[in-house]
Amino acid sequence: MILADGGVIWATADTLRAQQVTGVVMTVPQKINDYITSLRPQAVCNKCIARGTGLSNDGAHPAQVTGALATTSDFRQEIGTCSVCKQTKKVIRALA
Repeated sequence: MILADGGVIWATADTLRAQQVTGVVMTVPQKINDYITSLRPQAVCNKCIARGTGLSNDGAHPAQVTGALATTSDFRQEIGTCSVCKQTKKVIRALA
């Protein structure tokens, strides 16, 4: 969904129902942040983040967000094994 101000909101039927109940709109970066944090301390790759959060863009949008998260002290990006698909590739993990 594209907003009048040019912002974008990611939503599925489930999140729209949750928004109707709570009135909360979750942005894509927050959804990705929450997904990675929910897997702590396990690492996850961008494609699995896309699938796990219901994003249709298979890895491109998560790559932008995880790149930004990796610059903080709360996340680490590295080459490792994804806890979901078990492939060795660039992954990110939430730190304690």
